[in-house]
Amino acid sequence: MAPYLEDGLDALQNAAIWLSGNDADKMRDTAAGAAPFLRMFGAVVGGWLLMKQAMAAQERLDAGEGDPAFLKAKITTARFFAEQLLPPATALLGPVTRGSALLYALDEEDFAA
Repeated sequence: MAPYLEDGLDALQNAAIWLSGNDADKMRDTAAGAAPFLRMFGAVVGGWLLMKQAMAAQERLDAGEGDPAFLKAKITTARFFAEQLLPPATALLGPVTRGSALLYALDEEDFAA
């Protein structure tokens, strides 16, 4: 699970650096990346929290404490999230940093047709 979270954290850090490095004259670019950044942020934080829970569950399993089925389900849930939901979140780095040119490629009149 850790490699997936590391990839997500790297992408999130790169996205945050790009967004925070934009000047006031690039506000459209920053705004265009805001929604995908928030989706990425939510997925990475969710993955981190699930990984913490999985680690705690494994410690309890190793100590012979708690309900083994419940604890194994916690670990499996964290694995699923890491392997299935973190990679698409990492792929949001492109939409975050791509800028706003495509969003403004059409004029208002183009929508009237």
